[in-house]
Amino acid sequence: MGIEIILNHENFDKAISQFPGKLLVEMRKSFRQVGEDFIAKIQKTLVRGHLRITGDLARSFGRVVFGENLEALTLSIYSGSKYARIHEKGGTITAKPGKALAIPLDAAKTAGGASRYKSPKEIPDLVMIKRPGRPPLLVKQAVRGRGMDRRIMGIPMFVLVKSVMIKPQLGMFDLWEKEASNTATIINDGIGECIKRF
Repeated sequence: MGIEIILNHENFDKAISQFPGKLLVEMRKSFRQVGEDFIAKIQKTLVRGHLRITGDLARSFGRVVFGENLEALTLSIYSGSKYARIHEKGGTITAKPGKALAIPLDAAKTAGGASRYKSPKEIPDLVMIKRPGRPPLLVKQAVRGRGMDRRIMGIPMFVLVKSVMIKPQLGMFDLWEKEASNTATIINDGIGECIKRF
């Protein structure tokens, strides 16, 4: 993903002609700052609700700056999460052979719609209820009433499916475009810092 940055050309030309080595140092710092700011924005504005239930996705983002000269200088922002791409682009998640995906139902969700559990294994005594022609349910047994009124009820917690379609929902590319002016400010500040210092 790339954006067009409007530089202060007067300062840039001065810095690159008089202090090329120092400019490279300042640009590396600026690129690192751009990456850190962008990741903070992702964590604050995009990774929320059901995407934040474990915090793993928010913590998975990192940045690296590389390149031996100004022309090759590159900022790479990445995620170590295998789910980041599918939340950004959308797609289908399919269960492993012989397994199923446990999709939380209302009783297993918070008021905000996020799952209360990382896994159905966190809930003791779940029972699988098979339904002809429909996906099976994982049901939590609950006792209601006392004495003669005592009865056992099943609370549906998860539905078991073979695959699920994920809609695009993260929006990192859109955020990157929106942050163009902030990126330009940081880079221009770095150029100005080079001139001020030297």
